[in-house]
Amino acid sequence: MRMLITTDMEGCAGILNFPDWVYPDGKYYETGKMLLTQEVNAAICGFMENGFDEVIVLDAHGHGGVDITQLDKRALYQRGFPGPYPLGLRSDYDAMAWVGQHAKASTPFAHLAHTSSKFVVDQRINNISVGEFGMGVFMGASLGLKPIFGSGDLAFCREASALCPNIHTVSVKEGLNPGTGEECTPDEYRDRNIAAIHVTPCVARQKIYEGACAAAKDFIKNPEKFVVEALQGPITVEIDYRTNYPGVHTTKHYEHPDSVIEALNMSWADR
Repeated sequence: MRMLITTDMEGCAGILNFPDWVYPDGKYYETGKMLLTQEVNAAICGFMENGFDEVIVLDAHGHGGVDITQLDKRALYQRGFPGPYPLGLRSDYDAMAWVGQHAKASTPFAHLAHTSSKFVVDQRINNISVGEFGMGVFMGASLGLKPIFGSGDLAFCREASALCPNIHTVSVKEGLNPGTGEECTPDEYRDRNIAAIHVTPCVARQKIYEGACAAAKDFIKNPEKFVVEALQGPITVEIDYRTNYPGVHTTKHYEHPDSVIEALNMSWADR
């Protein structure tokens, strides 16, 4: 069986803010990559020890977040994809998972929450509010992929469970800021959600390993419980954007007859 792990950095334990940890010129960027890669390795072990024959790690952080020199040698590494969407998803994977994932923009008590960039206030697909995780779920559903595991901050775990009730989740930190931040300008929002309580990296890795083991066993026992129904057309995508004026937003609307992937590509081309 084949597993696709999609990775991001902001949901990883020990990643504290944007400028120092997730940008290439940040003073702790290489340390951040190490922390994420260790979390990914924990998930790889859990999946490969419990029925998956092949694991592909899709490095989906904007600047890259996985150190391939430290990656578990049993895994394959992917960076870059045709598109932009469907972001490397393919129909020949059996299941998909997320490591280091953050909550969608405007989520209360989330850490480093955003949707694709600091400019997005909210994004909706067929009137369902989604972040990067939700986009992946619905694109994956259109390709027959089953979401079985996700790790990140507690707000992300709640978001994932609300959209995919049977998914296994592991929380490695908890954001402390209430409110949505919808009143913020882009730069204000980037710096807003940095307060959080983290578990230590060794605890995060153990929790992720155990969670991946449980998800893999559950998937093998009953794969159909993880099926997410594909959205029915017409597919609409609406995105609310921040402006440089506090609390002032603009909204863009896109529609495709039947493809969530093509609707998202329309939105990306217009950014």
